[in-house]
Amino acid sequence: MENTKKPVIHTDEKNKTKKYRITQSDIILQYFKDRPSQFFHYNNIRDWIKDETEKQSFKESKGHEKIMRTLAKNGKIIKISPGYFKYEKPKLK
Repeated sequence: MENTKKPVIHTDEKNKTKKYRITQSDIILQYFKDRPSQFFHYNNIRDWIKDETEKQSFKESKGHEKIMRTLAKNGKIIKISPGYFKYEKPKLK
């Protein structure tokens, strides 16, 4: 996952402080982007997600399935059925 090495910029509510960090959501989304058009069940990738988020963010990871549901709700990945998700590359117009 070479793309997750790039820091993600977050600002506080006053847009003053910039924080450089990779979030669990960023790592999960990158997993799907690296494997477009493939669908995955949460149970099949949860160990990888847990190991990768703990390795990259240096903290305990939790709530992966909820993060995947939120990414699907926001339109970043596609929820096929309960527990099954995939990523489709945006189509150019």
